[in-house]
Order: sequence, then C-alpha cells, then structure tokens
Amino acid sequence: MKRIVVKIGTHTLIKKSGDIDRAIIAKFVKEIKLLQTKNCEIIIVTSGAVAAGRFLHKNKTDLNKRAYAAIGQTYLTSIYADEFSKESLLIAQILLGKNDMADMQSYHNMGGMIKDLLKHRIVPLINENDAVTNGTVASYKDNDSLAVVIALAIEADMVINLSHVDGLFDKDPSRYSDAKLISKVENVTKELMRQCDTDVSQHGSGGMIAKLRALRLASCFGITMVIANGQKERIIEKIINGECEGTIFLPNQKVLLKNRDRWLVSTKISTGSIKIDAGAAEALKKRKSLLAVGVTKIYGTFNKGEVIDVLDEEGDQLAIGMVKINYHDLHGLLLKKEKIYNQEVIHVDDLIII
Repeated sequence: MKRIVVKIGTHTLIKKSGDIDRAIIAKFVKEIKLLQTKNCEIIIVTSGAVAAGRFLHKNKTDLNKRAYAAIGQTYLTSIYADEFSKESLLIAQILLGKNDMADMQSYHNMGGMIKDLLKHRIVPLINENDAVTNGTVASYKDNDSLAVVIALAIEADMVINLSHVDGLFDKDPSRYSDAKLISKVENVTKELMRQCDTDVSQHGSGGMIAKLRALRLASCFGITMVIANGQKERIIEKIINGECEGTIFLPNQKVLLKNRDRWLVSTKISTGSIKIDAGAAEALKKRKSLLAVGVTKIYGTFNKGEVIDVLDEEGDQLAIGMVKINYHDLHGLLLKKEKIYNQEVIHVDDLIII
C-alpha cells in the first residue's frame, strides 16, 4: 500500500476569472478513485480558499486574508465534496494550524484520525486554518510546509506538489527561453536555495523557495517529493507509476528519526532563530547539546519550550531545536563579559540536524 500526500496549489485550482476550476478538481477526483483501486491511499492538501473568497467578494470592500479564507473555504470544500460524491466517495475536511500540534498527544491523534479515514476509503481534505492562523506565529505560512508535516505524521511514502510549473528549472522559465527542467535532485543544497527566486505566488502564499524549504525537510525525514504541473492529464498516476514527470527530489536514505523528532518539526511555532559559531556547529554535528557560549546572535523572539531555527555562521539553517531558555534571558547572557559556558540552550535530545 502506497500512502501519498498530494498538495494542490492555488494556481492549479484557479481559473483566469478567479473562480475555482471545477473541471480540474473533477480530474483529480477521477484519478484518486482509480488509484484507490491500485492500493494507493491519497491525502489532499489543498490551497485556494483565500483566492476563492476574493472571487466571491469581488467588487465589494476589501477584506483581510482571514476573512477571505473564511468565505472561500466553504465554497472550495463544497466543490470538492460535490465532485467526490459523483464518484461515490466521501471527503473529510481538516483545518489545521501549528497550535493544533502543540502537544504530542494532539499530534498523534491527528495522525491516527487520518489513518483511520484512509482505512475506510474516505479522502482527507486538509488546508491551513487561515481564518484563524493567518498572520500569526501559529501559521505554517504556506501549504508546502503543511503537506510535509502531514506526510511526517502519517508516515507517507511521497509528497506530490502540484503547481502551475512543470518542475524545478535551472533558471526562471518565464524570463529565459533556454531554461532547462531539472528532472532529479539528490540534495537541496544552499546554492540551489539561493539561485531560486524568492517571489511569492500571486494568488497563494508559497513560491519555489517555500517549496524548496519544505523539500529539504522532507528529504531529511526520508520522504520522496515531486514538483509537477497539475494541469497535465493523469499527472498523479504517472508520478506514482515512476514515469518521468516534473522534478523528483530523492530522500536521504541514511536518516533514522524518532516519532518525537517528527513532532518537533510539526510544532515549530516560533519565528525566532539563533546564529552559532563554527565550534558550536561542529559540536552539534557530533550530537552534542548547544551551549550559550556558542551562540553569537539572536533573531526575533521565542519563549522557553518553543522550537526555533539554528543557523550557522553564514546564516544557513543547520538545525531546529526546542530551547530551554527564552530570548530575553539568552540575550542577557550574550551581553555579559564572561560567558556562562555550561548554560544549556538546546539539549541534544531536542535537536534535529537538517
């Protein structure tokens, strides 16, 4: 049995008019029904609620994204439900934010519930709860990250990220006619991250850089990920069958992580991060705890018990971990002339090297 998370981007779902493209959803539904007969379990992570809300509220006063999400989510879900009912399939709507994963029990409850739905051939339809989380630290910021979190929780084999582009190119295909599609990526390197545009999607909240950040996490946890064009016929089936479509990102086969590590990734709600020196970076790679003496700079704010990013000297993400001290107290330690060498910032058991 293959378990696949399919993330469908806003650009894939929205017509030029701004309305939801019912025909595209109907196409995906037919594919999913066929794949269920071939021992595949499919979970949908869908975008499009905010764009749908804007379409429904057109020519009226401007609203914020939370309000648009609240309007559009009902409309979006109703179209999915209608199309799935035509194929005699049920969907189960699940709206999530990072706070819903704040403790391990809630995290395991969510994963167990999704697995139970799949056993009964009910298709989970998941979206971020933007009506509540948008603009807060409880937001995943984009559904690319949410799709990976779901894949981790249910131990999925693959994440298929369907967009309006054919995959990852060596340069922007909308600007350069000689741009070439990269069919396979073995490692999401710092250089690859830097060469990608940071433009955010016009209708959605992601973009290629958001996808690559999610891909990097998926790879660390041994999950295969594919970026492909959702407009193509039988695209999900072709990818699952191993046909060459889009860009495939190979997983790190050597990584063996505990269930608690999966939860730590999912519960990361802080926008804060810390930069460490080269000595501390080497210590982390040797499975040592992070001490205050190795911290050189603090970005943003965080409280004790929150999961934050750990950056190397060049500012690249090295790890994530649960801090044992809040940002204010850590800042106070950095200002002292004498470092407190034994002050533990992140214990090795609460640290994941990315």
